[in-house]
Amino acid sequence: MSEVSGAYKHLNSMNVMLPNLVDTAAEHSQLSAAKENFAYIVQVPEKVANIAEFIEQGKLIYAHSYLAGLENCRDDLLVELFRQSKSAPDYEHNVQIIRQFFSHVPKLFSKLHTKIMQHQLPGFLELANTNPAELTNIARIIWREEAKNKLCREVRDKEGIDNPDRLHGNREWRDDCLKRFDEIISHRIEKYFSELMLFLERGEFYGRTDVFGIEVHKIKLQVVQDLKTIRFHVVKCFPPDFASDVWNFPNLYDFFIDLFHRKMKEWTFKVCHEVTEPRTNEQERFSQKTLILQMLYFVKFQYTGAEFMGVADLEVEVSKLSPILDQGEVNTMETQFQEITEESLMQYSEKCLETEVKSWRKPMLNRDGSSYVLPKVAGGLSYTQLHIDLFQAINSTFESVAFDKKIPSNITFNVGHSALDFYLSFADKYEDALRAFYEEWKLAKEFSDGQKLSYFLAVLVANMNCCHSVAENNIDKLSHRFLKANDWMSDQTESIRNKASTVKCRFHAVAVLCVQDLVYGTFSFLTKEAYLDSLLTRDVWLLDEAEPLYQSIYLTADDFLDIDLKTLQPKYREVFVNKCQTEIAVAYLKKLMVKRTFGAVSGVLSAANFEDRQKIAHKMKTEAVKLHKHFVDKLEELKGCTISHSEGPLQALISVADIYLTSKDMMIVILGALVKNYPDATSTQLERLIGFHEEFRGDAGRNGVKSAFASVPQVKQGDLVRKTVFSHPDLRIN
Repeated sequence: MSEVSGAYKHLNSMNVMLPNLVDTAAEHSQLSAAKENFAYIVQVPEKVANIAEFIEQGKLIYAHSYLAGLENCRDDLLVELFRQSKSAPDYEHNVQIIRQFFSHVPKLFSKLHTKIMQHQLPGFLELANTNPAELTNIARIIWREEAKNKLCREVRDKEGIDNPDRLHGNREWRDDCLKRFDEIISHRIEKYFSELMLFLERGEFYGRTDVFGIEVHKIKLQVVQDLKTIRFHVVKCFPPDFASDVWNFPNLYDFFIDLFHRKMKEWTFKVCHEVTEPRTNEQERFSQKTLILQMLYFVKFQYTGAEFMGVADLEVEVSKLSPILDQGEVNTMETQFQEITEESLMQYSEKCLETEVKSWRKPMLNRDGSSYVLPKVAGGLSYTQLHIDLFQAINSTFESVAFDKKIPSNITFNVGHSALDFYLSFADKYEDALRAFYEEWKLAKEFSDGQKLSYFLAVLVANMNCCHSVAENNIDKLSHRFLKANDWMSDQTESIRNKASTVKCRFHAVAVLCVQDLVYGTFSFLTKEAYLDSLLTRDVWLLDEAEPLYQSIYLTADDFLDIDLKTLQPKYREVFVNKCQTEIAVAYLKKLMVKRTFGAVSGVLSAANFEDRQKIAHKMKTEAVKLHKHFVDKLEELKGCTISHSEGPLQALISVADIYLTSKDMMIVILGALVKNYPDATSTQLERLIGFHEEFRGDAGRNGVKSAFASVPQVKQGDLVRKTVFSHPDLRIN
C-alpha cells in the first residue's frame, strides 16, 4: 500500500505537466506543417510548371496530386492566418498576399477540369477498353475533389472559415461530371439515330424498307455494345462506393441504364413521329406500314421484351424501366398499321372484282372467231381466276400479319376480323355485279343468241364454283390460320368461328342466288316464258296428246344439266333441279288456283265436266311423276347428291291430282293429308284447288277445307311453319 500511495502522490503533478505537453505537441505540429508548407512555398514555381506539363501529357493523377499539395499549403496558411490574426487590421491584406502568391492554383484547377471534362470524359467508353487505369485516375480525382469540398464545408460550419474557390459553385466536379455524361450519351444516341432520321426525312424508305430495318438493328447493336462496355469495364474503373459516396445514388450501372433509356426514349419518339406522318401515295403508304411494323417490333419486343435489348448479359430489370414509348404513341402506330393493312385489303379486293367484271363484259373470241373463250376447267369444274386472286389479296395479306411475331396479338385479331369482313363485303358487291351482268344481257336480249347464252351460263357456272372454292378453301384456310395465330381467349375463338361461318354462308348464298335467279332466269326464258305460259292451256295442253309441254321442259332441262351445268358443283346443280321443280309446280298450280285464270277466254285451263277433270288430273299427275323421276335420275348421277322419290315440289301436283281423282267421300281424307304435308297452304288456296272439283264449290269447298284443317294437329303458337311450294309469291291470293 505504501508503494501505491507513493506512486499516486507522484501522479498528482500530471495535471500541471499535461497542458504543457499538449502545447509542446501543437507547437511541434505547427512547426512540421510550417516546414512542409515552406518547402511547397519554395517549390511553387517549379511545381506550377510540373503541373502544367503533367496536364498537357495527360498524367492527370500526378497533376492533381501536385495541385492538391499546393492548394493544401495555401489553405493551411489561410487557416493559420485566420486563427491567429483574423481581427488584425492587416488581415485582409495578408490574405490577398497569400492568394496572389498561389494565383496559379485556381487557373491550373480550371485547366485540369477542362482537360478531364472536355477531352478525357467524352471518350470514357474507349478509355475503359483501352486504358482503364486512366479512367480510374479520373474517378479518383473526382472523388478527392468531392472529399475536399466536404471537408471545406465542415470547416466552414465549425470554425466559420470560408473557401470561396470551392464553396461558391466554382468547383462542382460531381455535377459537372454528371452533366458531361448526360451530354456524352445524348451525343452518342443522336449520332446513332442520325442516319435513320436522314433516311426518313429524305423519303428514301420507298421501296427500301430493308434499309430502315438495318439502321434500327445497327442502333440496337451500338447501344448494346456501349452498355456492355459500361457494365464490364467502366463500372470496374470506379471505386465500389463511388456512386453512393460521391454521386448520392446506389448503383453506377443503374445510373447509366437510366441515362441511356431516357435518351433512347427521346429519339424513339422522334422516329415514331416521323414514321407515322400521313402519306397519300399508295407506294408510300405500303412502305410506311412496313416501317411501323419494324418500329412496333423494336418497341414492344426488342427493346423491353423478356430481356432488355434481347441480351441477357446486360442483366437489366425491364420491369423497373418506364415504357420507351407512351401507350398513346403505340396505339397510334398500331391503329395506323391496321388502317393501312385494311386499305390494302380493300384496294386488292376492289381490284379483284373490277378485273373479274371486265372479263365477263368483254368476252374474248377463240383464234378462229367461231366461239367465245370459256372459263378453264380443273378437276371437272370450271373456274375463273377470282378465288385465286382473292386468296392472294386477302389471305396472303392476313398471313403476313398472323405469322409475323413482330405484330402484337391485338392487331392480328383486328386484321383477321377485318379480312373476314372484307370477304363479307366483297360477297355483297359480288352479288350486285352478277345481278347487273344478268340484267344487262337480259335487257339487251343476248339470251336469244345461243352462242352468247352458252358463254353467259359458263361464266355463271365458273363464278358459282369460285363461290364454293372461296367458302370451302379460302375462308376455311383463313379461319384456320386465324385460330392458330395465337392462344385466343374462348370468346375470341368463338367470334372467329362465328364470323367465318357467316362469311361461308354468304358466299354459298351468292352461288344459290346465281342458280335460283340468274341460271334459272335463263332457263325460264326458254321454258316458262316460251312454253309454260302459252302451252299450259286447255286447247294446247289438254287436247294435244303429243305432250309438247313435257317434251320442251324435258329437253331444255337436259341441255342445261348435261351441257351448260356439267362443270358446276353438284350441290348447286341440286339447287337448280329443286328450283326447276318448284317453278314447274307453281306454273301448274297457278293455272288451277289463281284468280282470273278460269273461264273460256283464250283457252285457259278449266274443267267443263267430270271427264275433263279426270283427264286434267291424270295428265297433270303423269307429267309430274315423269318430270320428278327424270330430275331425280339426273341427280342420282351426282356423287352424294340425291333427292328421294317421295320428296320434291312436284309431289304437290301429284297430291292435288289425287284430290281430283278421288271420290267425294275420300276428299276430306286426301285433303287432310295435303294440309299435313304442306302446312303453309292457306284455306283460300285450298278452296280454289278443290273448287276445281264440281262438287266442292262455294260453301261445300269452304266446309271441306275447314274439316281438313281440323283433322291435322295445329302448329303451336311461336313455331315456324315449314315453307313449301305453296309459299311461292306467284301463288299468293288476295
